[in-house]
Amino acid sequence: MKILLVNPPPWYFAVPYSGYAILYDILKSKGYEVKILELTGWRDLRRDLFDIRRANYMDTPELYEQHIVPIITEPVKKLSRVLADENWDVIGFTLNYLNIFNTKMICREIKKIKPGQIIIGGGYSCFSVEAALNISNDIDYYFIGDADDSLPLFLDAIKNKKNPDCISGVLNYKNTGAFKHAVPPDPSLIEVPSYDGFNENSYSKKRPRIAIMGSRGCPWAKCRFCISPQMHFRKRNRNHVISELRYHLKRGMKDIIFNDPSFPSDEDDLKIIDEFYKVRKEFGYDYGIEGQCRISNLLTPEIAAKLKDSGFGLMMFGYESGSDRLLEIMNKGITRSEILNCVKNCKKGGLNVSGYFLIGHPKETEEDFFKTASLVIEMSPYLAQLEDVNTYMFQLGTDEYKDALNNPEISMSSIPFGGCVNIHGWHTKDNNIKTRQDRTRFIEILTRVLGKLPDWRKYNPGSNTKKIIYSDTITEAERYFGKLASSFIHFMNKNGDEKTILDIIRFLYNIYSKILI
Repeated sequence: MKILLVNPPPWYFAVPYSGYAILYDILKSKGYEVKILELTGWRDLRRDLFDIRRANYMDTPELYEQHIVPIITEPVKKLSRVLADENWDVIGFTLNYLNIFNTKMICREIKKIKPGQIIIGGGYSCFSVEAALNISNDIDYYFIGDADDSLPLFLDAIKNKKNPDCISGVLNYKNTGAFKHAVPPDPSLIEVPSYDGFNENSYSKKRPRIAIMGSRGCPWAKCRFCISPQMHFRKRNRNHVISELRYHLKRGMKDIIFNDPSFPSDEDDLKIIDEFYKVRKEFGYDYGIEGQCRISNLLTPEIAAKLKDSGFGLMMFGYESGSDRLLEIMNKGITRSEILNCVKNCKKGGLNVSGYFLIGHPKETEEDFFKTASLVIEMSPYLAQLEDVNTYMFQLGTDEYKDALNNPEISMSSIPFGGCVNIHGWHTKDNNIKTRQDRTRFIEILTRVLGKLPDWRKYNPGSNTKKIIYSDTITEAERYFGKLASSFIHFMNKNGDEKTILDIIRFLYNIYSKILI
């Protein structure tokens, strides 16, 4: 059997997709003919789609139709003809919220040319049945959860002309009643993926990048806005992780994205830092690792210093809010003081810190928002950058989405900016899409004033807000407001207690509301 695994554009990083590297080796070991088509590295499409300004339109139907369809229609039709003509037994797509609409277009064109083509989908956006069923009817089967075990079983069934609907983890959208969840596969069995199926010449040659999977799921897995509670936390064998790091460094990789949602997550992880340090001593200092971690008291200044010395150039955190009330509602399991203490510890240890905020939660009050803005200012001396300011959207299948469906105060009957698996266009009496746009933009202006924009956003000040804000550049009015805000922030950093900072933020937001909104 011939299997084609496609990673549609755009992906978050222009790096080979580690999930396909793992599946490729599994399927090859079972005798299947497998090819990987990484369209994230396909230069013909990257010229148009990898402009960050366009990537921000990818999960909003109206903006996608306006900005993306005109530039992608012909390439998609050409690609679909090529895929349909090569007689693949099965074509698979990995789905994330930025590539869903591109995938839908490609699948629709393939089915027009070859109606009987078997198409399968999996990935981040398929971790709930509700989300998968809202993606595309042109995808015949969805893999809910990790496909390490279920994909080989599925292919065996197709090869032997048996019904695959009874395979755990496989969802036939025409027969949803047969679906049952699979036992999550054990990632500790994954050794070192070969990456033999990738054309790595399609990616950056100046600073070759790779992603290493450290674990699956989340050790906390309780945040009510996130799909992580449906993803069982399982660690990969740390010796295999270190072996893979060595493997990639020998191949000349310079930037390592360590895909572990929280490293270090426990005392055992602290011991593994010593192994990272040994690799650093072995290979020198011409590479860097980007990590992710939960806000944690494990990150003392001493541990932060060890991480830095072991090659971790940047550590990412999910802060989400500066309001303890809202953090509790989200079930983040952290407090504002713990956030500040953690980033201060990292700064003391010399570890660069970045992260994310989530603006516009359904229960976010104006006071909650002001507390988030004040936290951005208060923590700014300890941040290398602020990676992103995200506008709240419901993800299908999450606890908060399920609650919203039964909450008469939240309306989702009209969704002007509704994505397939993410819903932007909900509203309450005091919280509508414009409210969230305005608050998000305010935080981003503060981020600019504080000098904490990451490099990739400096030409793209709207960032994620341009999913719903059309301007691609900062306006003159925003520039003048930024200068005013800068003066007040300078005063706050020198003289402000928490109450003074909140009062000044209210004053600045009042001006912002009258002049810029």
